[in-house]
Amino acid sequence: MSRISLPIIENSAAIVVIVTPDTSTIKASRVVIEYLEAHNVNRNRILLINNRTVGRVWTTTEDIERN
Repeated sequence: MSRISLPIIENSAAIVVIVTPDTSTIKASRVVIEYLEAHNVNRNRILLINNRTVGRVWTTTEDIERN
């Protein structure tokens, strides 16, 4: 996040985070969400969009839920 984009994100009605069912992507998305929350972005404004139904590598539903 840059000093230019963060104020725009903080004042947006909604923030869309694109995710895929890969463990590494889920972990990175979690970091982004925690960063946004640390900057007072309410979790209700964050929309997660799943870009794929199947990950590139074998990932179970339990792995995704855990991460």
